Amino acid sequence: MAAARRSGRHTIFVRFNSNTNIPVTIDPQWTVLRLKQEIAANQGVETSELRIIFAGRELKDDLQLKDAEIPHQSVIHAVRGGRWSARPNRHGQVMPLARLRLSTVGEDEEEVASSTDGASSRRQAQYFVYCKTCKQVTAGKLRVCCSQCKEGAIVLQQDPSSWEDVLKSGRIRGSCKKAGCDGNIVEFYFKCAQHPASEGDRCVALPLIRANTREIPCLACADDRDPVLVFPCPDGHAVCLECFAIYSTTKLNDRQFVHSETYGYTLPCPGSSGSCNSALISEAHHFRVLEPDQYDRYQRFGTEEYVLKEGGVLCPGRGCGMGLLPAPGMRCIRCDYCQFEFCKECKEPFQRGHSCNQTQSNPTTNARTSNYRVNLENARRARWEAEARQVIEQISKKCPGCQTNIEKNGGCNHMTCSRCHFEWCWVCLIRWNPDCQGTHCNYGTGFPQRIPRELDCRHTFCTECLLKLQELQGSVIECSSCKLRTLLPANGVDGLGKNMDLLRAVLQSEEEEQKLCNFCIQKVYPPKPATFYCSDCEVSMCGSCSDNIHSQLEFRCHDINRATAVKDGVGDDTSTSRPSSSLSTLSQRSLGLRPGLNNRPSSSLLNYSAIPECPTHKEKTKYYCRNCRCLCCASCHRYGSHKNHSCFQVHEAEEKERKALVKLQTQVEQRGAKIIKARGEVQQTIEGVKKNTIEVKDIARRYYRELRAAIDQAETILMEDINKRSDVKLKALNEQLSQMIEISSLTTTACRNCDNALSLDYYEMLMLKKDVETEIMSVLEMLCEIEPVAEADLGCQFPNHEKLLSNIRSCAKLVLPPGPPEKLTCKITDNYNVHVKWDPPEDNLFLYPVLCYILQSSSGPDNSFVTIYKGKESSLTIDKIAANLAVGKQVQFRACALNLIGQGPWGFPYGIKIPE
Repeated sequence: MAAARRSGRHTIFVRFNSNTNIPVTIDPQWTVLRLKQEIAANQGVETSELRIIFAGRELKDDLQLKDAEIPHQSVIHAVRGGRWSARPNRHGQVMPLARLRLSTVGEDEEEVASSTDGASSRRQAQYFVYCKTCKQVTAGKLRVCCSQCKEGAIVLQQDPSSWEDVLKSGRIRGSCKKAGCDGNIVEFYFKCAQHPASEGDRCVALPLIRANTREIPCLACADDRDPVLVFPCPDGHAVCLECFAIYSTTKLNDRQFVHSETYGYTLPCPGSSGSCNSALISEAHHFRVLEPDQYDRYQRFGTEEYVLKEGGVLCPGRGCGMGLLPAPGMRCIRCDYCQFEFCKECKEPFQRGHSCNQTQSNPTTNARTSNYRVNLENARRARWEAEARQVIEQISKKCPGCQTNIEKNGGCNHMTCSRCHFEWCWVCLIRWNPDCQGTHCNYGTGFPQRIPRELDCRHTFCTECLLKLQELQGSVIECSSCKLRTLLPANGVDGLGKNMDLLRAVLQSEEEEQKLCNFCIQKVYPPKPATFYCSDCEVSMCGSCSDNIHSQLEFRCHDINRATAVKDGVGDDTSTSRPSSSLSTLSQRSLGLRPGLNNRPSSSLLNYSAIPECPTHKEKTKYYCRNCRCLCCASCHRYGSHKNHSCFQVHEAEEKERKALVKLQTQVEQRGAKIIKARGEVQQTIEGVKKNTIEVKDIARRYYRELRAAIDQAETILMEDINKRSDVKLKALNEQLSQMIEISSLTTTACRNCDNALSLDYYEMLMLKKDVETEIMSVLEMLCEIEPVAEADLGCQFPNHEKLLSNIRSCAKLVLPPGPPEKLTCKITDNYNVHVKWDPPEDNLFLYPVLCYILQSSSGPDNSFVTIYKGKESSLTIDKIAANLAVGKQVQFRACALNLIGQGPWGFPYGIKIPE
């Protein structure tokens, strides 16, 4: 059977008018008529009497079995009777159930049909199920049976068009062809497509998981993944299974699942629209994408939620947590599992005369606010309807190599596909070439890779294009315009001169195009465009920053105009001014001030007439209480509610509070500048790590290609030598065989002549005797080796096979130090010394072996670590006097490993008190 499967043939089971399955080995190239002939010969019936039924279809005689999609070990039904016509779909086709595309509620059936029948889909539509055998979400196959006899010998009258037709019984009718059964109700079920399944092995359908035939990006990660889970919201937001597992785990950790009376413990769509919050997952088996331990938590939390919703309690006994449903009014509850008695109200152990002083909260009342957020732009793209596909086509282009949608968010027009690594031009949509190199460079000042640089031929290219030319051509690059070559400096492309004229022109054009907000540029990237201009602050800012700044009391009276009006010289406040609050006496002193600068208003300008009165004592609130952070009057300060508080007069408090805020502002600005600088370094490091990973992979691939080429060459040489030696033996044996054939032929002829002579009379025999004797003697004198001149004794051995395989597996070495030693422990010996022991780092075939270890102790100045041992041992005893260990104090020990590359990271330290 294994040989048959390797040759393309596989085995199916035929059920013929009985409950017995007949195994038949078929070839996918067979037609249904050929299968009928095989069954007819086996069962002794006429071929014309047989009808073949599979998955609700009668298979036509001219249909090839590969088109019927009959997998290995499937069960088909052969029945006797007249022909029944299979009902075609709307396009005139009789499609197998495996290819049917089921629609959901609110989905257009015409759109479903086009996605099913169209040949342009990148992936074939299929079903997904949860298989108990595989213990994971896998691809499934749809099967049918008669609801009355449970046999598959039933022909559908119409195809199911939606998941409701499949999941709800009685919606689709058919005609059962089993003898003695008149059932007409079709029952659908699913099986796992990853392995052969028995008759009763069924799987749970997951209707929300679909093949991503529309290439919709994920709601969370924005990648084009397959398969995806489509939420039942009106937008049909799609999320890949990996992100859905992260979303479910996050909600589970925060206990943010929804308890629905209809669907149980479930989740809504993470989209931001109001309809998404009510779109719940109806089938709990969708959460099988979680890890087993997380799914156990999901079931436990769901059970606890149900118990608490029904008025029950959870046993507070240690390690118990049993759900209990006590009778109404019962306070003392005994757990049936751990026999723990506790109070229903406070969950404390119940004793006679017990009184409740506090009430413990249920786990669900302590649920945290979820931090799971979805990007609005991703949510707009991740819609399952046809408009989402149009949006993607408008903002992206397909890679000419693998047809994957790619969005360009800036940078050079030289694109490299992250999936197939095909290099192409964003403008021409063809393979990147020198013509694109010279005509499509984007110059700019905002990014280092867009700075224009000059070659020796005085032609200018952006830095990114020159870097890619360096990767392709090395240190001598050829100009794509004039074909002259330029030798790069020692520091590479960065050493080439910048085209300052072009750079100044680009900078001027960028400044003229659009000004950026002076405050956003310090906080976010990319900064927002400046839409307003404050003539008092003399800065441009966006609307959000303008509202945040000018809502403060001291800046409310500033004159704000639209940036376009200021640029055109228009200053009409009635048409271009941004609305501001009415001026107060206290805010008059803020005229001309610029936020964030040191020219703060002086407290001597304070107008006490604008200060409010104390509602209790009807006095001016001339004091500021730092404890309560509010204004108060002199009476409140001396004998009122702010007595003994830290109070200052308003002008003193104002100066102190302003200085404190200025100090905090300076600190946060410095912190922000440092973070922005570090962010750029981290981004460069990320790009460097990606580039380094590609380079290392290329080196490894090149080495293994050479290794495979050497192995193939050695195999070719060995095969040639074996053939040469075999040819020598075969030549000798063939010559021996030819000689034997010739002698045997002459022997037969001589025997026949001798018989002829013996049949004659005496005189005639005497006349022929001499000739016969001469012929016989010549045959007897012919020499021939009787034993084979060669033996089949050629053999081939690989004496170093295991060693060679081991060397091949570990021939590549990463240029990395070893990992840290593990499980470092210390203990005091009988003579009060310290015995230190650790395990070697985890074995890795691709790292150089450990040469030695370094052990340090915190016995240096100011408890600094000093080296006390360097060697190959991983278990040793340290003399406390020789190592200068502090007696009676806590000392920490740590160890690291060294190899040919260098020193590895330090392991986790271990502390121990040194005895006296």
